[in-house]
Amino acid sequence: MLNIKPLLTLRDGEAYPLERVRGRPKALARLCELVEKFHHIKEMAIAHATTPEELEALAVRLSPLFPPDQTYKSRCGATMGTYLGPGALTVAVIEDEI
Repeated sequence: MLNIKPLLTLRDGEAYPLERVRGRPKALARLCELVEKFHHIKEMAIAHATTPEELEALAVRLSPLFPPDQTYKSRCGATMGTYLGPGALTVAVIEDEI
């Protein structure tokens, strides 16, 4: 009813709530803002649960930060998909130690 989208983070291998955003467009924009905070991205991966077209759109949105042809793209595994639910998108970033 309120269209709340949770943003999660991983700490020490466990998922924790980061924040909640109202609406999918705002959630995707906030996800991009979080990725922008990494200044020296060495590797990036994005994955989807059920929406490959949104994965490609997210790759295009993140292209100024990291080349889409070097970004790992995949589908969430069964376990992650079960916990995250349909429509989930994930971004993983490894920052270069400079």
